[in-house]
Amino acid sequence: MGLIIDRWEQVKEGLVQVVLISGEAGSGKSRLLQGIYADLEGRPNSLLVHRCSPYHQNSPLFPVIESIERWLEDYSVQVNESIQLSAGLLSVPFDHRYSSLNLIPQRQ
Repeated sequence: MGLIIDRWEQVKEGLVQVVLISGEAGSGKSRLLQGIYADLEGRPNSLLVHRCSPYHQNSPLFPVIESIERWLEDYSVQVNESIQLSAGLLSVPFDHRYSSLNLIPQRQ
């Protein structure tokens, strides 16, 4: 936990940091993150959390796609052409209310 908090302090100084937490099920990853969240509570922060899934092993961008989907949902972002384009390129599924842009690959 100390190492992660140290990295957070470096981020506040303007340094880009990435922390990867991985391990077997039951090894305490979620408990570690709960401790980090508790430590950062009340401080100005912005955390991006990406979670892998054994059901999406053939989709290396799944954690990022899932995070974008949650972000769009959380902020009720209006779906416009730029979001449709980004979502299409990342294979983020659209709700049936939105049509795809139907652009040729060169135009995309």
